[in-house]
Amino acid sequence: MSRGQLLGTRGPNRAWIPAIVAGLWLLLGSSMALATESGAEGQVSTARSWENYFGVAILQSNRIVVVGDKGIVMTSDDQGHTWTRRQLKKGDKYFDLYSVAFAPDGSAGWVVGDGGALYRSTDMAKTWTE
Repeated sequence: MSRGQLLGTRGPNRAWIPAIVAGLWLLLGSSMALATESGAEGQVSTARSWENYFGVAILQSNRIVVVGDKGIVMTSDDQGHTWTRRQLKKGDKYFDLYSVAFAPDGSAGWVVGDGGALYRSTDMAKTWTE
């Protein structure tokens, strides 16, 4: 019995290749989206070409909130086409942020990270308090 007969196919199934290509295209395309500093609309941050993102939340209003290394919180209100980028704590002491969660109505949210970092938002991730 050949391998194809054992698996019930006549040859290798490569249907997963377009899915991987599409996923990579989305990943690369989203990294090219406009990322702006808070209050500096239209400016692209060129400090480095990559960041690590660890947590994501999608609110009922379709706002997307992503958290990542060095205290980064990014939000998008247009399905990820443009992003507003904010570093919650600047200076020598910043922490990676690993998780983000919101109340069901999206009004209150929390971000947690390294070193006991904990931030709260009461306005759908527009502002954060430590």
